[in-house]
Amino acid sequence: MIQPNVDVFVDTFADNDRGYFVKNGVVDRRYNPRIGSQVVRNLYAELNQQKSFSAGNSYSQVHGEVHTFNTESGFYALVLPTAAMYLKALDIGLMFAENCTEMRSVNLETGVVSAVNAALSQQTIDLDSSILYQVPTLLSLSSTE
Repeated sequence: MIQPNVDVFVDTFADNDRGYFVKNGVVDRRYNPRIGSQVVRNLYAELNQQKSFSAGNSYSQVHGEVHTFNTESGFYALVLPTAAMYLKALDIGLMFAENCTEMRSVNLETGVVSAVNAALSQQTIDLDSSILYQVPTLLSLSSTE
């Protein structure tokens, strides 16, 4: 069980250019937010009300990775693409096989929330395979209990 009160440490808050080894932070040298800052803000906004987290599976994809986890009220998948990628299905186990609502997608760069066409079958979620994931995205399936 992952503890809900997790501290986030940022190694380099602001960009630091010392020649050959450039370190990018969550803000640039003028303190304008970079994508990392926006991802943390939008992820916090989505998961702030959750009480407990249970780690799920991690999947390596051709152009990225997917990390799944559960809370008391739903199933989540964090999609982290390194290049544009498609995602066809997610393994959710038996936890949310019943009483589920529609699936949502949160673009963690912009914070835009949209509905995702998905079909629940046995222990998997079959996703709309025409969606191209290019930025970090949080997929959520909430239970209606």
